[in-house]
Amino acid sequence: MSGVLWLSNIETSEPIGIPINRITLIEQKSAKDGNVVAVFLDTGKELRVIESLATVKSRIMDQTQSE
Repeated sequence: MSGVLWLSNIETSEPIGIPINRITLIEQKSAKDGNVVAVFLDTGKELRVIESLATVKSRIMDQTQSE
């Protein structure tokens, strides 16, 4: 998997480009954590995004199928 996944940062609403091959985990946080989606990278960094878990999965599928 390669390519860049463009999502919106939860804190700034600005677009962030995430290399798909660096993603290790995508997690839906609990209600006490605001139900946000967290994307974890192989560098140990956690990015919280506005998009839903279903949207993130769909965009990854679209990106990887178009290669």
